[in-house]
Amino acid sequence: MPGHGTERERGTTIAELLEELAGRELTEAEHEQRVAEAARELGIEYTEQVEQVEQVEQAQWVQQVGQDA
Repeated sequence: MPGHGTERERGTTIAELLEELAGRELTEAEHEQRVAEAARELGIEYTEQVEQVEQVEQAQWVQQVGQDA
């Protein structure tokens, strides 16, 4: 889709998308919008359950980054 990133996004995990977003300063509304867009591109509906999975993956990513440092 034009304007929606690269072809690579199809194989991108939620954690990878979060990592990319972590490097940017976003408002909560911008974050929610981008996560919802990414979910749509992955063919899933952004629901409370998806948000919970996202939070777990983000916590795991933060823990991994801390271990790698």
